[in-house]
Amino acid sequence: MLPAVGAFFTGPGGPRPILRALDAGLPELGTPARDGEVWRVALRPRGQELAVIDEQDRPALAGDVAAFV
Repeated sequence: MLPAVGAFFTGPGGPRPILRALDAGLPELGTPARDGEVWRVALRPRGQELAVIDEQDRPALAGDVAAFV
């Protein structure tokens, strides 16, 4: 079952397209008048987040329960 879970999260319903769209679209909105620090955090590239997602997906796709957990 674990490979099916990995396939689901790496398929069309996965988070990668959304995260890439955020990286592309958020800067186009411009800087808000308030909460500049919150905005700067929101604009950080999702590279690290994507790396963590990939780290979780690899063992799931391989059916490696011990590595996944």
